[in-house]
Amino acid sequence: MKRLIALSAAFVCLLLASIWTVNALRHDVVELRSGRSISVQSAWVVRDQVFIRIDDQLDVLDLESVRRIVDVDGKDPGTWPKALSAHFHHSLQETGFSNWRNRLPEVAPVVWIALVLAAAGAFVWFRYRKKSGKAATVPEEDLVDAGSRGIGARLAGFSDVETLFADLFRFQIGAPETLRCKIQPVPDAGTKRGRTYNISIVHEETTRSRRMTIAPIGENTGSKSQCFSVIYDHPIVVKVPPTPITRLSDYYEDLRSEFIVRKKLLPRECVIPNLSVICKKLHKFPDADTADEDVLEQRYMQWLENHPEHQGFLQIGGGFAFFMDLTRFFFLSQVMEMFHDTGKALQRELMAAAETIESLDRFEDRYGSAGAELFTDLQEAWQAFRHAIESVSPETEALQEGSMQRMREGFILTMAGKPHKWEMPPALKTAGSPLSSSLNSVASAHANTARSFFSLVEGAVSDRVFQRHSTLMGEMGTNLLDLLAWLYEKRVAIRDLKPDNLLVAGDRSAYPQFLASASEYAIGLIDLETAVDFGNPEASGISQPQLGGTPLYGTPSHLFPNQMLRRAHEDLPPILHMQDWYAVVAILFEIITGKTLFQKPAQQFPPMLRRLGEAMAGEEDLLSVYQEAAAVFWPAARQALHENLEQHRVRLDRVSVHVPKSIRSRLHEHVDALNRECLQRVDRHLESHELFRRGANRQRLQQCTASEVEQLRDKYAKSPQRKELEPLLEGLIAVKREAERSTALKKRMNPASGRVRAGDLLLGMFEVIYEVMQPTRHPAARSDQQPPLPEILESAEGLRYTVTVAPMLSAGKRSGA
Repeated sequence: MKRLIALSAAFVCLLLASIWTVNALRHDVVELRSGRSISVQSAWVVRDQVFIRIDDQLDVLDLESVRRIVDVDGKDPGTWPKALSAHFHHSLQETGFSNWRNRLPEVAPVVWIALVLAAAGAFVWFRYRKKSGKAATVPEEDLVDAGSRGIGARLAGFSDVETLFADLFRFQIGAPETLRCKIQPVPDAGTKRGRTYNISIVHEETTRSRRMTIAPIGENTGSKSQCFSVIYDHPIVVKVPPTPITRLSDYYEDLRSEFIVRKKLLPRECVIPNLSVICKKLHKFPDADTADEDVLEQRYMQWLENHPEHQGFLQIGGGFAFFMDLTRFFFLSQVMEMFHDTGKALQRELMAAAETIESLDRFEDRYGSAGAELFTDLQEAWQAFRHAIESVSPETEALQEGSMQRMREGFILTMAGKPHKWEMPPALKTAGSPLSSSLNSVASAHANTARSFFSLVEGAVSDRVFQRHSTLMGEMGTNLLDLLAWLYEKRVAIRDLKPDNLLVAGDRSAYPQFLASASEYAIGLIDLETAVDFGNPEASGISQPQLGGTPLYGTPSHLFPNQMLRRAHEDLPPILHMQDWYAVVAILFEIITGKTLFQKPAQQFPPMLRRLGEAMAGEEDLLSVYQEAAAVFWPAARQALHENLEQHRVRLDRVSVHVPKSIRSRLHEHVDALNRECLQRVDRHLESHELFRRGANRQRLQQCTASEVEQLRDKYAKSPQRKELEPLLEGLIAVKREAERSTALKKRMNPASGRVRAGDLLLGMFEVIYEVMQPTRHPAARSDQQPPLPEILESAEGLRYTVTVAPMLSAGKRSGA
């Protein structure tokens, strides 16, 4: 009887354990960086957020807090331990394990289940180990489905890149894998854009070493791909995808797709990922330097398949990385930095300011009327500075002319907030900390004067640097527009244009002199991962590009699939092309000012993506989400444009850009339409009021300027008809001013030279973009024409966002979204 009861109890426990286990294996696992694992029904990533569904409740985690997502496969025992462990902890939380004394009856079944599972797991493990003859260890990277592009083991960093090239160095010198390389930063050898390291290893009783430099790329643009510039024999761009590519066939497919787009864009310079960048360092074919690039890539593909042990040299952060050779070119972002680098010039200017500190005429000659206004306050601070020195070190040698000059320099550097660069005279060094404390007190007491002085000097330096480079900026803008026109001619949209994805192709031996003429160089492309061919859509269709982008240079349209954009806009190619127009407007503004144009609109991306994820989880129609996003984004972008154009008007008007004919004709067409609309508004305004409809009043008001209407308004300011006339005239003044602005813009857009002031160009280009990209202006956006969401998801199968869309779609469909 006891045996029967025991067997029955065991059977019930085993049955419960089986049900519990099956349920656990239906859940995925989200591993957090804190070490905690969460059992979830489904999980998907939308840029900076990870959406998880637990017990039919939707929750959101920050991407930075997530280590990886384990896609549990019931047929893959390697994923079971993580699933069972996470689900077990979830079960404990649900039964209130923290209050186990009060809820022991509820916890008991879970304990029994855990014991049975432990016994069953031990049995299965023992049999599996015995069968295989060794412990069945599962590599950490295999916990992510090899066919998926989910979150990787962890984000790659400097150390991962260091390790890869250190391993490459070890391989090149023939050292065994058991020897570890020593990687040390080289003191004072780094650059503004990176760190320099020394790699060393003791091999065959000889120390072998070499150097390399690593710098991050695109840190402040919002890009989720991790990119590095590495100098190892030659400049190399390393790009680590935000979602690891763990299958070699997927990696090859990405390489091939970029090669196809590059071929279409020839002879435009394009740097795309190549196997040969790294593989040449592992195994160099005899004709590697002369062979056709396509043929060489095919040979290296075959070589890697035959030698899988070398595939690890192409992997960073749990997946394959992309490597690009930048030997012959410069990053556009590097050149732009040169345009606005005031570091050395500022140091020289501060030393020059020290020469003028005791002469009003010399100070005013250098800094103008603003300098004259500041001079008195600066003199007061200078006298306090001298008094502090004299009170601490009264020796006469401290006040000799040589020392005085250095003290003037010390004063200027202190007021500029750079006292540590002051070479103090020997007679003052003996004063030590009392002097330092006294001088700091002077700086604090005259803090407002110090800020005004530094702002004055910094502005003067910035203006001089700008004047020196303004012509170069215009030539670069010319070449940037030439690239944009070329892309349209080839019917290709890059969709992720930004300074770090553009190169400057010219004679390296003549750099930077060749920047003075647009004909001496061209702007090319780095990385065509997001590019799409939109030519001849009727015959072959437009392939679905990756979704996502870089917020500072992206629009809401970057986040939605082709079919959705067709519903909102009817015609897809103009939308894809306008994505590049938008990026070029932002880049051109940055070239000239050194500032970010669309910072505020870019801040809309996180809530926009969060809203998109919630909509996909809740089976909402994505068209309404797109319309909501556009309704918020585009007014913010327009406001940002006008505010920044006004703030930087002086500089933008000093730079002129030659506009290619295709872009110029598009701008003329838009400005003409705008001008006609403004003139029609004047007519409609006159027609809407009885006093203006006919006779001499109408003719006069139709022909007069806004200023003349203002004079008329002032004339009637005390008239009995004032209350009736004033609002009518105010409205007429407003539409007249807009018409005059559009007429002036039309004239400036059509110069005989083809060169347009940068401010006008940016305004005109943005208005074209704004007109095209408004989804609510198109009839296809009506709700009665919306296909159901499942059709959208079905057509979007296989999409990839720059930050994962395929996992999101698959998870959404699996959970009923």
